[in-house]
Amino acid sequence: FGIARAKNSHLTTDNSVLGTAHYVSPEQTQGKELGPTTDIYSLGIVMYEAATGRVPFDGDDAISVALKQVNEQPVPPTAVNPAVDSALESIILKCMQKDPKDRFQTADELYHVLRDYLAGRLAAVNNATEVLPANPVVPAIAPIAASSTQSLPRIDTAEHIKPQTATQKAQQEADAAMKKHKRRVVLFSILGVIALIAAIVGVYTLVNPSNQKREVPNYLSMTEADALKAIDESEFFKKGSVKEQYSSTVEKGVVMDQDPDSGRMVAKGTKINLVISKGKEPAATVKVPNLTGMSPSQADKALAKVGLVGQAGDSVYDENVSVGMVAKQSPAGGSEAKAGDTITYQLSKGKESVDVPSVVGQDADSATSVLKGAGFEVNVSYGNSDTVQKGYVYDQSPTGSADKGTTVTIYVSNGPKTVSVPNVVGSTADDAKGALEAEGFKYNLTYQYSSSVAQGTVVSQSATSAKSGATITLVISNGPDPATSGANTNTDSTTTNNGTTSTTTKPTGGQ
Repeated sequence: FGIARAKNSHLTTDNSVLGTAHYVSPEQTQGKELGPTTDIYSLGIVMYEAATGRVPFDGDDAISVALKQVNEQPVPPTAVNPAVDSALESIILKCMQKDPKDRFQTADELYHVLRDYLAGRLAAVNNATEVLPANPVVPAIAPIAASSTQSLPRIDTAEHIKPQTATQKAQQEADAAMKKHKRRVVLFSILGVIALIAAIVGVYTLVNPSNQKREVPNYLSMTEADALKAIDESEFFKKGSVKEQYSSTVEKGVVMDQDPDSGRMVAKGTKINLVISKGKEPAATVKVPNLTGMSPSQADKALAKVGLVGQAGDSVYDENVSVGMVAKQSPAGGSEAKAGDTITYQLSKGKESVDVPSVVGQDADSATSVLKGAGFEVNVSYGNSDTVQKGYVYDQSPTGSADKGTTVTIYVSNGPKTVSVPNVVGSTADDAKGALEAEGFKYNLTYQYSSSVAQGTVVSQSATSAKSGATITLVISNGPDPATSGANTNTDSTTTNNGTTSTTTKPTGGQ
């Protein structure tokens, strides 16, 4: 720790104090009066070094280090080692205050603050470590050679020391001897009074056992029942208050603190106050925010604001939520959860795309049922088809894949498309054939006798409407029947016209 007290230190010939510059206190460097707080300062430096792995002040030589001890504030331990607890840091820094009165005044005081820190009584630690801002003073220190343990010059307050005459020196020595003698007389008198008081106190203690003191046992880590039983069985201590507090480190039902602390010397009948752990403090109940439509970062921030943790799950299809935004969550928004719970949310993939079933060739009802079962809407449209019979699907749109909910149009056949056939009744055979060919129809000629229609004229036609390209049969008059009565007729096959065979009806006998 360095040399703690100047009056107990080895002095060099020029009355400089020997000490290790890295651990020496500011007042020791300046030659001021030393006390217990000097040890506290040096201990603070050792604690700093233990926590960070380095001393707070370093330099090229002892003088530069000593100047820093007086003039500079240490870098906070957490800036060097972030793992250092802030409460422990405040204890270390109070030990290293430049002004001795701002430090812990005794080792006992420091001991109890460290006990409070270990027990988790941070409010007590904070109160004990409050200090005023330091006002460093730069001492006038002459430079010397660097070494690990060196002589540090002490600063005199007088500006000049005047030389003394022999007479003055002798008078001063005589005065000093007289003062020394008087101090001895006073000292021996005080020691005698102290010895007398000690004897009286000792006798009083022997004759009055109630004044005896004992060391307080350690009840920490005992169960409440065991601790109270031990206090009762001691017949020296009394039960004090029993309080409960939450603790994240001490098991429920176990003593986490006691007052007075163990090791203290106390009188008979002292009450032992216990603090019992209630275990970990239960998490607060919070309301789960509704995350629908939020981005992942927005969802995490909303959850963190109320003490919850967000976690992205598998994405889901949702046509009502934009892709990449929250579509679902568990638990649901508006429900209750414990602070620290994890809320799982699922991001939208938009509409779901699936294969559209092919229904071409199916009847209209079956096709509609299949498409709706696959998640599609259906629109029915009718049209003509030369290849698909009436009432059956001959086409659909779209095909392949589409978003669920898309409308699929099916085209149902009304049969082949029909067109009007030119009316050629009463026309000559040649004119009738020309009119049918002009509209894309084929024709078939059949002949028969007619007393009312001139020979070579169309008597009738087989259709007035038909699909395009159909064959229309025309009946052509052969004029009046030459027979006079009931003549039998026969039909002979004659010529082929427009790709078809024409027939002629002829009489076979009779009048």
